[in-house]
Amino acid sequence: MVLLRELCVTRRRWLSPDQFERAIAATNILPGPASTQLAI
Repeated sequence: MVLLRELCVTRRRWLSPDQFERAIAATNILPGPASTQLAI
């Protein structure tokens, strides 16, 4: 998750740190491999 945060928040600035945390929290409640699919 650290590498994904580095890319999305620090390098590319696609998301704010707060938005990133909310997106990860939302995918953690989904069943199955949805969080892995989102990361990919």
